[in-house]
Amino acid sequence: TWRERDCLARIARGASSKEIARQLDLSIHTINEYIEAAMRKLEATSRSEAVAKALVLDLLGE
Repeated sequence: TWRERDCLARIARGASSKEIARQLDLSIHTINEYIEAAMRKLEATSRSEAVAKALVLDLLGE
């Protein structure tokens, strides 16, 4: 989803889940759910792997 991509893009820029939650006025739990969903879809075992795969697939618009 666009929110999953947004969270991954923010991680790519160095933001933590706590920072992303504060920026988007959402709970850390919600942010972590978005990130975990993106990781499952990308078949990634870590956040950094998910970001790397998303960048290779040009999903982050960066």
